[in-house]
Amino acid sequence: MGFFPVQGLFQDNFRLLKFSWFSLKTIYSLLLLLFSVFVTTLVIVTMIIRKNFSDYLALLIYSSFQVLGFCSSIQLAQEWPRFIALWQNLEDRMGNFKMNTRLVKNVKVLMIVFTILKAAGFMVQFTYQFMVAAKQESTVAEVFKFFALKIVLCSHVFHIVGYNFFSAVVIWILYIQITLISFFTDFMLIALSGIFVTRLKQLKNKIKALIKTKNNSSEVWKRIREEHYELCYLCETINNKLGFMVLVSYFTNLFLIVVNGASVLKITNNIMKTFSFNIANTTTVLRILSISFYPAALSEEHSKIQAYVLSVPVSLYNLEISRLTDQVLYIEIALSGKRFFTVRKRAVLTIAGIVATYQLVLNQLNTQIVPNFNTDSSSNKTAHPKN
Repeated sequence: MGFFPVQGLFQDNFRLLKFSWFSLKTIYSLLLLLFSVFVTTLVIVTMIIRKNFSDYLALLIYSSFQVLGFCSSIQLAQEWPRFIALWQNLEDRMGNFKMNTRLVKNVKVLMIVFTILKAAGFMVQFTYQFMVAAKQESTVAEVFKFFALKIVLCSHVFHIVGYNFFSAVVIWILYIQITLISFFTDFMLIALSGIFVTRLKQLKNKIKALIKTKNNSSEVWKRIREEHYELCYLCETINNKLGFMVLVSYFTNLFLIVVNGASVLKITNNIMKTFSFNIANTTTVLRILSISFYPAALSEEHSKIQAYVLSVPVSLYNLEISRLTDQVLYIEIALSGKRFFTVRKRAVLTIAGIVATYQLVLNQLNTQIVPNFNTDSSSNKTAHPKN
């Protein structure tokens, strides 16, 4: 897997996990990284040669996010064996329970839905672009060349390095793969958040059971406090190693929403272009909501633990419960983007509100522009009749 070059991912023994710069996975991942850097560099070169910054700015930003996505993925892969070893220690302490089947099912459903939407968007977009190329050229070779030089998103590459059919196919395959890096970062956030939420629920249920049975054993509460601290330590480790990926994931999806939303203002009566836009917009909105709700559930579950700890009766109080109370109140478990922001329920509602408002404003602008455009077009036809 080129997006996450860790060996032994599908082995049961976590000790088989390792990262090597000389493995085929890492070499392939570095190849994709170098290609994304190459594409980004050519965008800058094209901007300078053509002296046209506005038309290529969005592509430059998007290509830069792809480079950052690969960098964050490789960085996380380097630390993954150590993180899994720490996680296994926690599993041994808390009890090696099976993975939450509901979480696995939800992640699989999201992967299937996003993959279908992405594939449908690619197919509709490429079909429309080939139809445009077919109208301009007569032979199959000329259609492919027109498609490569004037239509596809990486057409600037061929203007710099030249075009031939073999290189075009290779570049298209690589380019489609590097566009999928954002999918990997999103699913990594969703999966890790879900696993942490499962463990927090387990800890919450233990505290709830101790309160219900009125157990004030210092040894038992000490074990609860140590489990909570290890979860805090793991979350802090993930924030240090995954914070960059959180930033890239959020900024990429927000940027795509802005770009897709701006496409609403481009007047078109073509059904395929409209359908392609709607698919892309729906996919992006679903992705940003998913990477918001799952990490936010982590902070929400920790808040429930705080509420249970604070509700411990005075008759049960001991030194370990007092320590646990201080620890729960002053150490937060939540994913953050390099301390720039923390993913909480309030942040999710804010993002959802911003996205909804942005879409409503653009749709309102579009409904005002289209009638004016049609009126102007009809008046122009009247003023300049055909001979």
